[in-house]
Amino acid sequence: MPPESAAEERNIYAKEEISMWAMFGILLVALTLAYSKSLQIAMDSWNTELYSHGYLIPFMAAALLWLRREPYRPFPMWHRWVGVALLALTLIGSYLAEFFAQEFVMQMSFVPAVAFCFLIAGGWPLFRWAGPICFILFFMFPLYWGLERHLLEPMQLWATTSSAFMLQLFGFMAIQEGNVITINDIPLNVVGACSGLRMTTIFVALSLFFVLISQRTWWENLIILLCAIPIALIVNIMRITVTGIGYSIFGVGGTAEKLIHDWSGLAMAPMALIILWGVVRLLSILFYEEETEDASAINIFERPGTGSVKEENVASEEESDDDSNTKNKK
Repeated sequence: MPPESAAEERNIYAKEEISMWAMFGILLVALTLAYSKSLQIAMDSWNTELYSHGYLIPFMAAALLWLRREPYRPFPMWHRWVGVALLALTLIGSYLAEFFAQEFVMQMSFVPAVAFCFLIAGGWPLFRWAGPICFILFFMFPLYWGLERHLLEPMQLWATTSSAFMLQLFGFMAIQEGNVITINDIPLNVVGACSGLRMTTIFVALSLFFVLISQRTWWENLIILLCAIPIALIVNIMRITVTGIGYSIFGVGGTAEKLIHDWSGLAMAPMALIILWGVVRLLSILFYEEETEDASAINIFERPGTGSVKEENVASEEESDDDSNTKNKK
């Protein structure tokens, strides 16, 4: 291809890419207005301690969009019409959910609606690498109230029992009565926010973020996601145990109690990430193998751009081989 035509093609693609993101921005604004009621309910839940992580989710999604970005690729127009049809069906389903007072279904329909906006704006090439990012948007919304009710109390009791056992294991006189642990006549109340549900939700979202930017196999990613829940629960028990030990040593009331409670809470996410890093390193040591290419396999969690880079490298190698063969024949 002559240099002039190549430059013209790049300019056309640059203009098309600007148009693509402008269209997506307009669709996203319109979608936000259409789901204003659902989003307002979600933002109200972010003001509670259980779902305060909701403020981070849009920023995590934006970071994923940047980290997973790929160059613009042309696509047939029928991709866009398929996206329009799917988005229309989603909006109809959202309207029916609102009509029948199914608030949770109405909120969750926002996630596929955003994904179909990617399909409308950039066709399958954009949807392939940007669509999986929408999975993390599920964590913007509170859990279904029935699921939250059935999970919160058992997890709260389990965290209390496990923490009391750990305190006894460390030699402290810890007595459990319901969701209260008494240590040296000091009551430690394990409230709903300390049940581990909040930490589990946050850490599953962080694990999904890691999986979406990693270049690991699907089964490694699955193991990482499955490990997220037990790691979060273990870290939550560690926090309650450390808090109980701190209260036993330094007492309660005043600055000491606040520092122990706050700093142990802040240390939960870094501690969980360290444990997750250990799991990833263990997978790398135990299951090291040479990379094999399978052109027929499609992995939506594959780090975008790696496949195209490999294809370009192979193409350049083939061109160099052809040039060398031509020179040898001459």
